[in-house]
Amino acid sequence: MKTILNTTLASIIASAYLLTFTGCVDDRTGYGDQNLTETGIDKELDPNGDEDGDGLTNGEEKDIGTNPLDPDSDDDGLDDGLEHKVIHTDPLKSDTDGDGVTDGIEVVGTWEGRETINEAGDVTTADHQAYTIEDGTLKVDQPISISDFEGKSPANIHHNLFTENPDVIDALDPMNDSDFDTKQNKTETDDGTNPLNTKERNPWIYETTDGLLMEKAGFVYIPGGFNVDGFGVETGYWMASKEARATATTVNGSSINADFVTDTFKLFNSEGIPSGIGAINSVNALVEVDFNTTGAKAANITPFEAAFMATASAPTNAWTTSLPTDKQWTHMVKLMVNHANNWSGTIVGSGTLKDGGNYTVENSVLGYDTNVEERYTRDIQEVADGNAEWTRTLIDTDTSLPLGTIGFDSNNVSNALPAWWLPTLNNVILGETTNIGIYINISGRFATGDTPSNYLVITRGGSDNEEANLVLEDDGIATADFGYGLNFQNANIGFRAASEYVK
Repeated sequence: MKTILNTTLASIIASAYLLTFTGCVDDRTGYGDQNLTETGIDKELDPNGDEDGDGLTNGEEKDIGTNPLDPDSDDDGLDDGLEHKVIHTDPLKSDTDGDGVTDGIEVVGTWEGRETINEAGDVTTADHQAYTIEDGTLKVDQPISISDFEGKSPANIHHNLFTENPDVIDALDPMNDSDFDTKQNKTETDDGTNPLNTKERNPWIYETTDGLLMEKAGFVYIPGGFNVDGFGVETGYWMASKEARATATTVNGSSINADFVTDTFKLFNSEGIPSGIGAINSVNALVEVDFNTTGAKAANITPFEAAFMATASAPTNAWTTSLPTDKQWTHMVKLMVNHANNWSGTIVGSGTLKDGGNYTVENSVLGYDTNVEERYTRDIQEVADGNAEWTRTLIDTDTSLPLGTIGFDSNNVSNALPAWWLPTLNNVILGETTNIGIYINISGRFATGDTPSNYLVITRGGSDNEEANLVLEDDGIATADFGYGLNFQNANIGFRAASEYVK
């Protein structure tokens, strides 16, 4: 009787232990229906044993949810023990970083089955079992084990250099580029293209038909991927690389009216639209403009005329353009401040900002814009020297910023302007000594017929004083002036065009 009880008790204990493995990983890998009895091993597993030889004890596999009878629970070509103990990928997810390339491929460092585990050539097909790639999965005779990997390192040869941790391995970096086609794995997977096929990727925005037209017309794509004003991450937009130059082609400006202003111009730091717009003066000859040429700049025109000409000069069958918004200019300034090319010391924050000339913007400096490659760079010209430039942003002096001259030497600058608008580096507001520019807000510069008189148009950039009797701005990429009425014009205020943010 005692023998029968002992036998029965042992059977119950063994069955209970078996049940702990049955369905234990069902939610993550689907092994729930593959219990130990079905595999023909109807016995209690020693918690300290290693039934499948993957470098994890049966007890460890129970704890982490892997299959104790399968050395490669997620079928990525890597032993569970290698993933859990050495590489620190997830043995229950074949693609730990979710970039569309399985862990086995990224750890071995290959997309064709011919490359090495790392740049030093620690493991090659010559001294390791043969492997191939089939349907995006590493195919091996036996899963790569801890002993196979002894003294070696997982691949880090397709790495995105702009991530916060440049030492992260390929298998844990969704923004690496397994096929070296300049498009990150995660971007290709999101686009529906193959991250393991160099010839298969969607074009960058400047390679598209519309993008080629924009670049031919003198526009460059300003990358986004970061939060400009605290209201969410923005994409990029197209900006003319130079100020406008007049052509001989005239355009009909009869549609410059109150509706045009309402549809085109934006209120600063507000979702509202301008209202109560009165007569709009169009006193100058309206022409198409060019953003590729040099020579005399288009100037001495009202902001509405500038906006109309910017729209009329947009490349056919490409993006619609107008004047840039103040937010877009600030977006550009933030990129310029954070690029070493724009500093005299050739290091970000070293010395002073360049005092004119070309300014570089680059993707991945503040965030990653998937419309262009990580190292995409372009130059913008004439933003800090010469004319100030119209934006299509209005200040409502009844509800927005306080009037009066505002410079970085003022005690009230932080109270007068929203934090996102001030150019900073390492959370420090950049001052006049860096050549960033001085912010000025002077009321009273109106023209006859300005209605209502509470609206002022913002200009940005430049170095020229627009009127001899006014306060002289310092030159710099961030220089701004809030003091111009709706029909104001001056020979030292020009413009360039920009698209909306790309959707």
